Amino acid sequence: MPDWGPFSPAPLGVGPYSDHWAEQEGTYARNQSAYRSADSFIGQPSPYLLRDATFAGMTAPDVDLRNRLGRSLYELDDHVPVPTHAVNENWDASEDWLASAVDLANIPELDRDTVIVGIVDTGIPLCHTRFRTASGNTRILASWQQTTTWSGQDDLPFGRELYGSEIDALVNAHTRAGYLDEEAFNRAAGLVEPHLPFGARDLDRHASHGAHVMDLACGFAPDTTEIDPEKLRIIAVNLPPQFLHGPAGDFLQYYAAFGFRRIVGLADALWQRDHPTDPKGAYPISFNFSYGMQAGPKDGSMPLERLIRDMVAERAAPVVINGVPRLKPPLRIHMPAGNSNLYQCAAKLQLSGAGASELTWRIQPDDQTSNQLEIWTPPFAKNDLPDAADFSLALAVPNDGLVPAPQPQVGECAPFGNYARLCCFKHNVDDAGDMQRLVFLIQVAQTFRPDAAGAALAPAGQWKLAIAGPDQLDLSVYIQSDQSFIMQSPIGRRSYFDDPGYRKYRENGELADSAVYCTALGEPGSGPVSRIGTNNALGASPSIALIGGFRESDGQPALYSSTGTAALPDSDVDLLYPSEDRAATYGLRASGSRIGSTASFRGTSMATALATRDVALEMLNTQDFNLPNLFAADFLRARAEVFETNRPANFCPVDGRKGGTGRTRSSRRLRR
Repeated sequence: MPDWGPFSPAPLGVGPYSDHWAEQEGTYARNQSAYRSADSFIGQPSPYLLRDATFAGMTAPDVDLRNRLGRSLYELDDHVPVPTHAVNENWDASEDWLASAVDLANIPELDRDTVIVGIVDTGIPLCHTRFRTASGNTRILASWQQTTTWSGQDDLPFGRELYGSEIDALVNAHTRAGYLDEEAFNRAAGLVEPHLPFGARDLDRHASHGAHVMDLACGFAPDTTEIDPEKLRIIAVNLPPQFLHGPAGDFLQYYAAFGFRRIVGLADALWQRDHPTDPKGAYPISFNFSYGMQAGPKDGSMPLERLIRDMVAERAAPVVINGVPRLKPPLRIHMPAGNSNLYQCAAKLQLSGAGASELTWRIQPDDQTSNQLEIWTPPFAKNDLPDAADFSLALAVPNDGLVPAPQPQVGECAPFGNYARLCCFKHNVDDAGDMQRLVFLIQVAQTFRPDAAGAALAPAGQWKLAIAGPDQLDLSVYIQSDQSFIMQSPIGRRSYFDDPGYRKYRENGELADSAVYCTALGEPGSGPVSRIGTNNALGASPSIALIGGFRESDGQPALYSSTGTAALPDSDVDLLYPSEDRAATYGLRASGSRIGSTASFRGTSMATALATRDVALEMLNTQDFNLPNLFAADFLRARAEVFETNRPANFCPVDGRKGGTGRTRSSRRLRR
């Protein structure tokens, strides 16, 4: 039987969860000296991330915050891959990179009543007319392209930041006879770098996620009379392209953390430049981050969630301005509930003490990305946390039969054969570590790899997990996000849980949801596999408004819109915004990648952008920000309560786990 051992490093191209089998493959021997270990955000072991000649690391930007919160998030040279071409090799982490070194002269002076929309996304088109004023100047104050070629800006750890006047200058430079050459602009701005193997390409497509989301969140025609465009400004962060997110998507939250800090730091620096003695104290910020992960603690303790919590709390703390105690205008963060409701990626297992509980996990053939499964205990007081040795796990693997695991040991891993392994670690729910959870992570290799003859491949088919442990213990089991390295590539095939009690369809042939809507048909099945608990693992903090989606024509919650869980009330979906128009048309219409083009996307990302827009516009109309919890999730929930009280006759009630407080509409967008 194999022994437990410490976490081992990952080879080039292998995701952060999946590394152990590469040690057995000569294909990656050339990278053996290139790896570094990492501690997690809260000091617990985490999977090792890649570091080799192709990548360089991030370094700590904020020493005080790093010392207060722990190593991982701000000592990232061991964590997150950054393309070498994007790195500032001489960056000094001891300097205040968030504000002091920024060339604020390239950003226009702002009115004290300005509201800032913070957009953290991919494929954001900086020259689009939907983000300009009537004079033709951009409303974008700054945009950080995180993994484009570093342009010599000493204050940035990586990438390139463009400011408003620079964007306008590039637009003018690439305009001939009144027509803008968008291709040339995008390349000059570093938004598209097709000559680089890890260069951005999103804006070479007819539509991009960032273009669509930003238009829904803050796009207006330049000659709009609905608002004063000069007062609704944008600070954007163009995240790395998908192949730098990692197959599980967990590199992304670290890039996003840098982006959130940059936006707030820059906004505060601009306020100090323009209104240093004004008692208002800051610009209000409405944030949109339309990404997520399927698996995780879902209790608000992920690294990005902790950072957001502290940022929101810092802004909400009373300050004395000119001798008068006041509250600063808030920053509000909006995230999607997720689109994984039908993925069969969440389950609950109850340990009885009398025997093992079992769960079927189907891993698909021709899957070139790895699969990961997480098993979480409930939170316990530190001294009451069950001993890992009280649990036993086994896998019944296609063609290999039952493969038992050695007795779990915290902070270490052991292999299942030569194509999977089990890791066990403690997870701190709170900063002090007074509340903890045990986590078991099962990592499975790809079922197909065209580039490695003789590689250890996992068998596709029906895997059976058996776990035994303390009596009357409820376990949450999740399959982690599994995406291809390249957008829309078919090489990543999602695994899923299978159980005879799970019903995919209703009696009338329709896809089943987590709750019945406007019908007398029965509940959608029973058993351990459920749609409940499929909510976004990055958006479970009470500091974040978690937005689901519904169909605007009849009010039906979108089938894909993820469902929260009653077991963790703080992780529930807060409310629903429209994510599609009607059954006969696809999604919502908004801007494509090019000026004058439109595209239809659907998903809770689109609903989230509408919530971001509504909050920003309400901020524009607000005179007194000296009120607690202004525009927090309670504000949006109150809007939903009003809407539900007077909902249209063809709208039926929604289940709270699926729809939170209810639905609300936003009329401020393009119509078909």
